[in-house]
Amino acid sequence: MIFDPNPPAHQRIRLLKAGADSGWRVQPEGTDYAALDSPPWMTLRAERAPGSIALALADTGIALRVDPVILHTIAAEGIGNLNDGLLLLPDFSAATVACTRAWHLARSLPTAPGDALTEALSREGLTWSGPAGQDLDPTRATTREAKVRLRVGQDTFRATLMDYWEARCPLTGITDPGLLRASHIVPWSVCESDAQRLDVFNGFLLSALWDAAFDGFLVTFDETGRAVAAPALSKEAALGLNLASAPTVNLTDQHQVPLAYHRARTLDSSS
Repeated sequence: MIFDPNPPAHQRIRLLKAGADSGWRVQPEGTDYAALDSPPWMTLRAERAPGSIALALADTGIALRVDPVILHTIAAEGIGNLNDGLLLLPDFSAATVACTRAWHLARSLPTAPGDALTEALSREGLTWSGPAGQDLDPTRATTREAKVRLRVGQDTFRATLMDYWEARCPLTGITDPGLLRASHIVPWSVCESDAQRLDVFNGFLLSALWDAAFDGFLVTFDETGRAVAAPALSKEAALGLNLASAPTVNLTDQHQVPLAYHRARTLDSSS
């Protein structure tokens, strides 16, 4: 891959626009983008997403540099191709799609939910003991403050999933917020720590009917993201879910461990 260290002005503007249209447009005050990193990279930051992205023009397309977890998640979803630790995109339209996805993922991976929870609790005059703690354990929510922490934690988790899944149920395409549920894979009450409760890879954003079936261990997903029915799921329910033609859900490696737990419970006919 060969980079252009001095792209013409109109190409630099198109690079900037690919980031700006996706939320990456705020830079350190008084600093030109060219000074943010060595050529050929243009580094951009955002007001409402942590971290940064970097874009560069290459002989085979546009290269995106971002946090490795985000990078591999985007690549696993079929957006661009990995090349030497970068995401290579064919054109500016694809770059805008990738930058938009990176913006949403930056708000949900990997520490953003904890940061968001800390900030939200501070507005309530409360603190959080951190990801290893059990502040969000529902069995311990016996005081008003504990109940507030639990509510704020659940709201934070939902907001994280809304970003990760781009406010859309991956099975039905429903985008009405009132019909979307933050569905835990390993149930909230079973989680070993607050970090697991807030982990975006321990959840799906599902429409209400799918959430009820998933939460009740009546449906699950195999390693490829294909929906699988529990022995107890009725034929009428399977038809109502449109199970036979449900699309495959995009999964990452991080989804596999919690899903193995959920799948074991769902497919155990004695449960």
